[in-house]
Amino acid sequence: SPSGRYKVKLTPGTQKKGKAAKIALHNFMQSKEASAREKDLFRSVK
Repeated sequence: SPSGRYKVKLTPGTQKKGKAAKIALHNFMQSKEASAREKDLFRSVK
């Protein structure tokens, strides 16, 4: 998609938004599909 390669949607649930975002980020960092450059960029954003 033109807006980005990855998309995460946080939906209302029992977890707090911050914790859900941390889990999503952790899962991305463990992903074998993500390049080292993408991981570095994500580290710089958080």
